[in-house]
Amino acid sequence: MDAYRHITPIERGRIMTLFEQGHSPAAIAAELNRHKSTILRELKRNSAGESYDASKAQEKYDSRRK
Repeated sequence: MDAYRHITPIERGRIMTLFEQGHSPAAIAAELNRHKSTILRELKRNSAGESYDASKAQEKYDSRRK
């Protein structure tokens, strides 16, 4: 079984770019070699309605990790 890897700031940037371009969570997951549920969870936790901001998502992640 593989160990869990946290989403990196670079991956968050790719998620933001692909999401803004209209890619589905499944397509984003395939691009990043992640499971679809990981991307869905990231978008659900860190989206503000229809938008996703990678820097704000990273700030939320950092504050939760404290």
